Amino acid sequence: MKNIRQHNLHSPIAIKTLAARKWDTLCAFLLVLVAILTPFEAGFLEGDLFSWMGIFNIITNLFFLIDMLMQFFIAYPIETRYGPRWILQRLGRDPNRAVLG
Repeated sequence: MKNIRQHNLHSPIAIKTLAARKWDTLCAFLLVLVAILTPFEAGFLEGDLFSWMGIFNIITNLFFLIDMLMQFFIAYPIETRYGPRWILQRLGRDPNRAVLG
């Protein structure tokens, strides 16, 4: 069976790599920071775009936008009787499976 790197499925991203784990850790860290800082910002700070909080919001929004776009290229393994098989399911190929899971 070919490795996922040998397939050229529109550059899929394997979910079990160190880079994917680091990305998910950074995403979780930023999500916790947003959950803590957003109520503080809404209650006590002015809405200045070029303050430290405004710049943090822009960077965080760009990070989450990139993360949403990357979700279209993430391959996931399923177990078959021949071993693991990597699946890259896109929304446009089978909309019923994408919606129903």
